[in-house]
Amino acid sequence: MGGSYSTRTLFFADEMPDGEPFVRRTVERLRENGLDTDTALDDAAADIATGNGGSIEVRLDDYPIEVRFDFEASAEAPDTVLWLDGPDESAFEEYDVPLDTARDRADRLADAIADLAVEIDPWLAVGWIPYPHQDVHPYPEGYPPKTRLERLGWVTVFGEPFHEQFGGRERLLEAPARNVCDLENGAVLVRESTIPGTDRSDTDSGPAPSTDDYLFGGESLAELRAEIERQRRTYVDPFRDLEEGELASDIVMCEDHAPFEFEGMDDPSFPDDLDRGDRCHVLCVRRDGDTLWEGNNGEFVRRLVDVDGRPIGEMPDGVPDHREMISLVISTEYDGASSLDLYRMDSPEDPSVVGGLLGLERASDGESIWQDRNEPVTRD
Repeated sequence: MGGSYSTRTLFFADEMPDGEPFVRRTVERLRENGLDTDTALDDAAADIATGNGGSIEVRLDDYPIEVRFDFEASAEAPDTVLWLDGPDESAFEEYDVPLDTARDRADRLADAIADLAVEIDPWLAVGWIPYPHQDVHPYPEGYPPKTRLERLGWVTVFGEPFHEQFGGRERLLEAPARNVCDLENGAVLVRESTIPGTDRSDTDSGPAPSTDDYLFGGESLAELRAEIERQRRTYVDPFRDLEEGELASDIVMCEDHAPFEFEGMDDPSFPDDLDRGDRCHVLCVRRDGDTLWEGNNGEFVRRLVDVDGRPIGEMPDGVPDHREMISLVISTEYDGASSLDLYRMDSPEDPSVVGGLLGLERASDGESIWQDRNEPVTRD
């Protein structure tokens, strides 16, 4: 199991806060949002102010957050006057934390960030989980307008220097994020996700346009929504990219195990809740034109599917209409297609990545992949 990572929130400002009073106000704002500390505040505030920086620990429920203060300006890089390092992502983890609890924690953290943004008046504040596998992080490389930001955090606060860059404050307030707030100091808070990390399967992301594309790409909401509709109508069958005669592992379902009847079925409207757990077989298939045949016994499996979600061409001669499998590999462009490399096979005896994970089945010569048949369904 991989390691756990903590949320991180940074506040960038041009003016240094007023030392000890700022430390006290920061803790007050955090306490107002249900975060608390056992730190002796009088001593800590004085020590932090005297040393031009330091940290105290607060808690979100039982999860620690290190609050780091930095009162020394840097001429080379944007000034991070305040860090919130934590809580750990396990505070929001799906299998240990009920959704309502995770939402409540995220709401309190987001509200605390908003209150601190009013207190500090940063030109940027951003919260995210800095996963090391991500190539791009929402960290500015310079001052507006040359920050080179390319993506949002789960919570991002844009001060006045950013407003013109995004087409004005009103356009920023219309961003298609989960929540957009107009703060008292004129800054705009953009909350991109309900919960930091957004890996929970029980939160609904919905088909909203990309806020990153809207803000950093300058695209209009109409353009983004039209692109979503196009992607949701465009079907991807990875096996269309197979070369003639090439082998791959297909995840398929037969009519007996499907929650709908094949006859008269509208191909593009498969139920949304179908997943690979509904499979009947993981078969080695070989491409022959626009059709796929079982790689060992030569039995017909299915036709390839076009971008409209329809099978390509007619059924092969001698194959009844009801003897065609449905592939669970097919998806819309919006949902994201799997890489064909996960399914490719060098030989019937050499499973693909998917075949190795799910268990590749090998049909025997002379036997059918259909339970109610003794012989394979082959060409006339």
